[in-house]
Amino acid sequence: MRTLINQSINQSINQSINQSINQSINQSNSILHNIEESR
Repeated sequence: MRTLINQSINQSINQSINQSINQSINQSNSILHNIEESR
């Protein structure tokens, strides 16, 4: 039972981290794209 709970918590944490990373990457890509377009 404890293992399952820990797995769930870890999954949630990892999802949150991955979402944050993906958001950052998307923002960076967007900014880079805008810079390229404005040249």
